[in-house]
Amino acid sequence: MLSLNNITSSKLSARPDGLRLSLIGADRQAEFTSSVYSVYSEVFGARHGWESKKEDYEEMLRDDRNFSPDSAFLAIETIEEEIMATVRLTRWKPGMTLPIEYEFGENVQDLVNSLSPTPSEVWHAGRLSIDKQKLSARGFPKSHSYRLLRDITAYCVQLVQPDQTVILISEADELAAKIYRKMGVRLEAIADSVDYLGSTTVPVLMRTEDLKQSNWMNQNDLQPAFS
Repeated sequence: MLSLNNITSSKLSARPDGLRLSLIGADRQAEFTSSVYSVYSEVFGARHGWESKKEDYEEMLRDDRNFSPDSAFLAIETIEEEIMATVRLTRWKPGMTLPIEYEFGENVQDLVNSLSPTPSEVWHAGRLSIDKQKLSARGFPKSHSYRLLRDITAYCVQLVQPDQTVILISEADELAAKIYRKMGVRLEAIADSVDYLGSTTVPVLMRTEDLKQSNWMNQNDLQPAFS
């Protein structure tokens, strides 16, 4: 299991496409958040008319820093450290307030108590982003954004070292949820959808045993990135 204590930026794994998986530490925290913010501004601005403000970025950065002691920030990037894809994985613990609670009014402890079998661990996946513009500028085909979405999800499964009682929860916008379901990933809605950043967004639960059994996971050619 990867230790979440005092993480510093490090290169974890080379990839067949010439990119690499990196673990982002406090020394690159602002860069990570800025990358996510830029993608969100572009995607949700173009698709839904969301008008981002400086205060939005500052709030995102405070949020990332607050969660950092219990989180792993992953990025797929170039050797020049240009970030192409991101995700923030946070290991939940009792007393922690996750976005699903203050954005959607759900109680994670109540959710855990309602599940059978009771999860041995709960992780929250947030800050998922794929920078299609940067990928295009580097000469990657449009389809490569789906590859990176698949791969960064696979890295999440690798990191949590799943057994049959580990769950991932996330807030998925309608397009991401549609893509995941097309990939064969089983998503369980755990609350009603709301309008968030101009997009219909629903809190979902993913069981890692389902992720491991998905065809896309079994066909993945990624090497283990965590030890």
